[in-house]
Amino acid sequence: MCRVVVDATLDVDDIGNCCIQAFNDSGEEFYLVVKTQLGWTEILEYGPIIKDVQELPKSVICNYQRFEYKQDKVAKVIEKFLNEYRRNITQAMVADVSEVKQYMRNLVDYI
Repeated sequence: MCRVVVDATLDVDDIGNCCIQAFNDSGEEFYLVVKTQLGWTEILEYGPIIKDVQELPKSVICNYQRFEYKQDKVAKVIEKFLNEYRRNITQAMVADVSEVKQYMRNLVDYI
């Protein structure tokens, strides 16, 4: 188990395979999916999106990276994701990856 701090503690059972959903007070949502297989970690960062609004914000970031698994590196990526000052994240939780993937795939439908 690894702990990542964002003005509080977010407990992640398996830091190499997790999904984090984060929110700010403007109603924007951000997602981070971490998947590790055979010693390689893939990370997909996505957001913001406002689920209740049928149009996209002025910009949406979709960032993918792949590297050899190192727990400390994954923890730093998660901390950077949650503490990015432009996002103004006020809440975060561990989420179900299949639900989050649904929102990511639906991005094309907004265009």
